[in-house]
Amino acid sequence: MMRHKIPLIGTDTTGLAEMLDATPELRVSIDEDNMMDEEFTERLVSCLNLLLSDEDAYQRAADAVGKLYEARYKVSDMVHATCGVMESSWDRPDYTVSPDYLKHIDSRMIQLINQCPDIDTDFYGMGGIGVYLWKRVLDLCDRKEGDFQASLILEHLIYYMDWVQDVVGSSPLPVELWAMIRSMGQHGFYKTCVNALLVRQSGSDTLFQMPSDRVIIQNALKICNCKI
Repeated sequence: MMRHKIPLIGTDTTGLAEMLDATPELRVSIDEDNMMDEEFTERLVSCLNLLLSDEDAYQRAADAVGKLYEARYKVSDMVHATCGVMESSWDRPDYTVSPDYLKHIDSRMIQLINQCPDIDTDFYGMGGIGVYLWKRVLDLCDRKEGDFQASLILEHLIYYMDWVQDVVGSSPLPVELWAMIRSMGQHGFYKTCVNALLVRQSGSDTLFQMPSDRVIIQNALKICNCKI
């Protein structure tokens, strides 16, 4: 549509809002958490009426989207920009995942806990699931808006620890999992189960460190996308 100078109407949602930078009068605000269908429809109709009833407004919008397409959305420019983003991301020391996407990883990890699949206890398996979710709890507890998500994860971490206790038996646990269990003990989480597991480690003076945030998230992405 933009390439052929046809004005488009859209919302201010992620990924679409910037496509309407040249025609903000055709950008309709959308609140996905408190959606009012009638009000939203009226705003869309208002934009349609503007384009259909005012030839000057239509022409201004047509010229604007055409110029924006030439400046931003031609295939050659988009290929160049995409390659640039990928190349600049390879060596970023502060690489992380969008907070919005972390919720999708949360859901996948919770799904795995509910399924209790037959997987190894190592970091690239059961251990990685728990370490990631525990890291998320610690991060979310520092932010007031994360209370609901933290509570959801904590509930499933109880099920997760029961799963760990049922599976591990007398088998040695990976160091990442021990580090998580020790951290849980320090925070007073699920004392009955956590303390029972810590007793097995009581004779050792070894200090296990939680992996870095980057390693935890990268491992979680591998579990979500490759492992199971």
